[in-house]
Amino acid sequence: MIDRLEDGYDWYDFEVADLSHDYVTDVLDIPEEYIETIEVLPSEKLELTLVHAASMTQEDWYHSLLPYAS
Repeated sequence: MIDRLEDGYDWYDFEVADLSHDYVTDVLDIPEEYIETIEVLPSEKLELTLVHAASMTQEDWYHSLLPYAS
C-alpha cells in the first residue's frame, strides 16, 4: 500500500487521468513485467500487487518498496 506520493503527483492525477501505471513505472521504477495489478483505493492509497519472481528480491526498486509491504 502506497499512501504518500512523490515527484509532484497528486491523488487527483489518479482519479481523473488514471496515471497510476505511469507513477508505478516512472517514479517507483518498477519494471512492467513485475506488475500484476494496480488499484487506486478510495482512501487515497495505491495498492500494488507484484508478480512473484525470486530475481526481483535483488533489485533496488524492490527494496525501496519494503517499507510499504503489508
